[in-house]
Amino acid sequence: MVKLFKLAIVFALLLSIMPLAVGVQPAAAADELDGLRDKWKTMITGGTSFSTTDTDIAYRITRINTAADNAVAAFKTGTDRTACNCLFNGVDFKKSTSSTAWDSSGEVTLAFSKLREMALAYSTVGSTYYNDAALLTKIKDGVAWMIQNVYVVNNTNQFDNWWEWEIGAPLQLEDVLIMTYSSYTAAEIAAYVAAIDSYSSDPTLMIQNTTV
Repeated sequence: MVKLFKLAIVFALLLSIMPLAVGVQPAAAADELDGLRDKWKTMITGGTSFSTTDTDIAYRITRINTAADNAVAAFKTGTDRTACNCLFNGVDFKKSTSSTAWDSSGEVTLAFSKLREMALAYSTVGSTYYNDAALLTKIKDGVAWMIQNVYVVNNTNQFDNWWEWEIGAPLQLEDVLIMTYSSYTAAEIAAYVAAIDSYSSDPTLMIQNTTV
């Protein structure tokens, strides 16, 4: 089951964003992949044709706004980020205050999930953050910091539970990239895909060397 689940995740991600990572593709193939990205984004955000005055939809949008508010309030910048070596307040990649080094992989997934909450608010029609340039800047800054400092390329920083690195974190990250895809350069997409590929390069394996 894990093997099939991982295969679906990695295959879907590579199908959706690989064209920019590997170079020029035939126009028809590029169009098809653009369509897959759009469908994925619509699945996540609900698209643009719904009524924001509908009671159930309005309730959902309120929850999206609240989650984004909390994530933005916890977002660290400048010297605050340097001091804690973290992206969000309370998400410091440690299991306890007594830990002397990063040892909680669940925090890696949690950090990406907060970026996803921000990206969802940015991409959802009716949200107070819809197409908010300042929020997009934070999202892009956060993704770049995570890739440079935590979810690093070549799998040189992995600690604790393999699941967070190979499934949990990339599930969140890929949604962020899909929802904000047009704001990235080809080089940025390639770098972020390379990071995911470092931890999930072979969907038939887990923990890098054990057959599922």
